[in-house]
Order: sequence, then structure tokens, then C-alpha cells
Amino acid sequence: MKDFAEVMKQAKGDVNLALQSYNFGDGFIGYALERGGYSKEVATQFSYRMAAREGWSRYGDVPYVDHVMQYYNGGNGSVVVMGDGSQFLM
Repeated sequence: MKDFAEVMKQAKGDVNLALQSYNFGDGFIGYALERGGYSKEVATQFSYRMAAREGWSRYGDVPYVDHVMQYYNGGNGSVVVMGDGSQFLM
């Protein structure tokens, strides 16, 4: 949880950006913030760019946020991580 709290700080509290950076690596945060923040389009662009750079056919899981969020159940004993990295139990 501490690692995710740090990623949330870097992502300025944007949960989607923090989640996608878990899949792509923290280099995605700066890339996305320079382009207005997280979006699937930004994730797709980053994926293509990194795949080309590495000579791979693909890089990461572009719909990773959707995959993770299907299991999210806020309000059911979930830990919430705030943008400043602080945490509380709902």
C-alpha cells in the first residue's frame, strides 16, 4: 500500500493515472501529465511509443485501468488513498 500511496502522490491524486503507471511504469506519469493527464488515448500513444522504442509488438496493457476498476468496491471496507498519499478506511 505504501508504494501505491507514493504513486498517487506522483499522479497528483489521479487514481486512473496511478493505476496505469503501475502497469506501464512510473515514466508514464510524467508523459501523461505533459499531455493533460490520463486518458485511454494517452495510454495508447505511450504504449505504441514504448513498443517501437523496445522493438516489441506491444507494450503493457492499455485497458489496465478498466481491468482493475471492475474489481473496485468503494465503501465496503476499502482503503482509500488520497492525493497526498494519506490513507483511510471507508
